Formats: sequence, structure tokens, C-alpha cells
Amino acid sequence: MPSFRDLSEVAAHLTRLELPFAWYVMGPDDHAIEFEVAPRDCVTATDYFVEHPMALADGTPVPVTVKPRRGSSWTSPPAKEASGRDEEFDDESLLGLDVDEAAVRANWAGWLVLAHEPEAMVTADLNFNRLNLRYGDDRVVESVSRG
Repeated sequence: MPSFRDLSEVAAHLTRLELPFAWYVMGPDDHAIEFEVAPRDCVTATDYFVEHPMALADGTPVPVTVKPRRGSSWTSPPAKEASGRDEEFDDESLLGLDVDEAAVRANWAGWLVLAHEPEAMVTADLNFNRLNLRYGDDRVVESVSRG
């Protein structure tokens, strides 16, 4: 079990690791390390720290708190093979689809896609060439908007 002088050293160590989950925020919080991860990664993150415990140099275990946080966002460009943007594209047909499948369909119709979870930090720019797909924890598209 690795040992560290303080929680800041633990946090620095963790930032260098290839962890089996994506995290949004990580750092010391009182007497523990706190991770904020996508809800789908909570079990993986929790299990990881059960299997890989850490301690301070004096033997004090380092507790790790894992909290769910929704906040992922990403973009995908129109397909190179698309022959321009289909202005008649049925946005509503993407509702209820897996977000990856919905993005591919929109990209093939010539649209730039911004996909995001409800609490994601997204830009406030207005882009008439873009479809915005909001998806939930199950990665299913819940709403679609243009711009």
C-alpha cells in the first residue's frame, strides 16, 4: 500500500495515474480525497479504491469519497461524406436514441453535434449549424435543439 505525507501528495499521485474511470473533480476535502465522477462510473471508482487502499506515512488510511456528478459534454463534426446540411432533418427522430447513434445520424445529415449531460458546462454561443443533444445517465437523448 503506498503511503504519503499528506492529502495534497495523494491528490498529486492520483492525477498521474491511468484510472479505470473518468473524473471531473478530484482533490482533498477535509480529511479525505473526494472524487466527482459520472454516475455510471461510481461503482467502478468505489471498487477501485477498495482494491487499492492508500495511507499516510503514519499509517492513517486515506478515505476516498466518490460522488456522482453529471457534466460530460462533447462535439462531433458533420461527416465528410455529407453533401451539405439537411435543413429538413427530423431532429425529433433522435429522441430516445443512444446519444452516440443519434450523433452519427445527425453528422451524416451534415450537422455539427454538441452532446451534453444536463448539468454540463456548455458554451452559450449560438451556432445555427449545430444540433444540441441533451442525454441522461442512461446515455439516451432526452432533448434536441438547434443552435
